[in-house]
Amino acid sequence: MANDPSPEMRRLTGLAASRRKDPAAMGLIEQGLDDENLKVQMEACRSLGKRPEPEAAQMLASTLGTTTEVDVKNSAIRALGNHKGAIPTDSLRVVLEGQDPATIDLAMTSLRGVMGKDLGNDPKQWIAAIDQQQMPEGTDQSGGGSGEVRVAEGEGSIQR
Repeated sequence: MANDPSPEMRRLTGLAASRRKDPAAMGLIEQGLDDENLKVQMEACRSLGKRPEPEAAQMLASTLGTTTEVDVKNSAIRALGNHKGAIPTDSLRVVLEGQDPATIDLAMTSLRGVMGKDLGNDPKQWIAAIDQQQMPEGTDQSGGGSGEVRVAEGEGSIQR
């Protein structure tokens, strides 16, 4: 992967790695995320979307948060839709607060896969549902507040 001068061969290596079951495949895909070629990076995102490991969702979330390339971001958003749990949900929630309508729409499409439900085309409804889902049981949900301050820390944990 790292030594081949052809971006197409590096892209195909990432594609082949997505179909392998052994842990070494994740290393090849991860190399693709750092490749200089956008098509290789996009294929790495698609490959991570096909992998069941929790690390795949973490890599996609990290890529989404660090890349400045719109096409790579969109590939990561699309691939996150194939995963379940807090990492893809939280990552896609951040996208819903953005300014680009096409990217927001793509995030809502991915959230349909992540959450297994359709909350329409209003990003505010999705944000409210995600926030509601993340509230611990017994928390005052009226909006009037219980005087507690909630601070998100790390991977889905909440500190009071």
